[in-house]
Amino acid sequence: AEKRKEEAILRAREVHQHIAAAREAGNNTLRAIADHLEANRVPTRDGGRWHPTTVARVIDRLPDARATQSCL
Repeated sequence: AEKRKEEAILRAREVHQHIAAAREAGNNTLRAIADHLEANRVPTRDGGRWHPTTVARVIDRLPDARATQSCL
């Protein structure tokens, strides 16, 4: 379980730049960020689609999650 958690944190760090780019482009809701990730073909961990809940979980895994979430 610990290894899976570490992998999730690493993946969140990889996706963070895409989330930041989405926010800079004016996408300020979880839905809009998910749509941005889909449009830019950013893969999810398992190759599925991005959903608002998936975006929220990735953000929660980031070290500065509180600051990021408060802006949504």
